[in-house]
Amino acid sequence: MDEANAVPEGLAVVVADEHGEQLEAAVRLVEAAGHRVVASETDLAGVARAIAEHRAQLAVIAVHENAEHVLDLLERINDTAPCPTVLLFDDEDAELLRNALDRGLDAYAGRSTDASLKTAIVFALRRSAELEQFGRRVRDLEAGAQRRALIERAKGVLMERHNVDERRAYELLRDEARHTRATLADVADAVLRARALLRPPDG
Repeated sequence: MDEANAVPEGLAVVVADEHGEQLEAAVRLVEAAGHRVVASETDLAGVARAIAEHRAQLAVIAVHENAEHVLDLLERINDTAPCPTVLLFDDEDAELLRNALDRGLDAYAGRSTDASLKTAIVFALRRSAELEQFGRRVRDLEAGAQRRALIERAKGVLMERHNVDERRAYELLRDEARHTRATLADVADAVLRARALLRPPDG
């Protein structure tokens, strides 16, 4: 099986189609693609709630002629119950697709075959995983920057307190970290807390 078709089976899926008479067809399409439909909605307002309640791993939403509310739904899903999302189109609309991608859509497919949906699910899962990994990298970078800033501030306190240069201040932090088996950031935080406690009271 090639990577493009390597879809995990049995995903918990929420299916939505405002046209009640077409909802069952969308459900059958998802089931034919090898997944479990844990909730089906004709009211798009209930989709985000259903995703959260059923811990859905994917949302499949059918799009018809009036799709502005679908765009609003994509934003709501991303804000309140994030999970990969696939739109099912009757007729592909380039402008709608651009707007949907801007609002967090992961992939789209035609309603004709389960093969098309399977491919879309692969892309949706892959895109969602890449975004999650990117988010983790951003958080790691932000945390690293915060730790470095904490250490720099603590070095400044030690340089002033002990009249030493930057290198010696760093060595003092490092030695204390080794001695106490703490991280440099923890020691730096302790230095800054101690400095705050040693400040003379106001007045």
